[in-house]
Amino acid sequence: YTAFRVQRIQPDSAISPIYVLNYAKEIIIPLNQSQRTELEEYLETILELYTEEEYEELVEDIVYHYCKRKFDIEREESVKLFYEIVGNQD
Repeated sequence: YTAFRVQRIQPDSAISPIYVLNYAKEIIIPLNQSQRTELEEYLETILELYTEEEYEELVEDIVYHYCKRKFDIEREESVKLFYEIVGNQD
């Protein structure tokens, strides 16, 4: 009988698929025009409910979960898209 210890690899570890020996692989998944329009319409609704002070605490998570579910986009890219769209609305 041999016991094996299973260690879960953390996303930011040196041996994860995304970060290999501190080499960050940038993955950008652009949205097509209809997806971007859908996200912009969703954000209009969200931004009516929250103040700018609540963006980092609440809205980033909401946007991330929406983008992950709808477009399979990871946190960093969805947050970047969020601030890009909000910046363009000013």
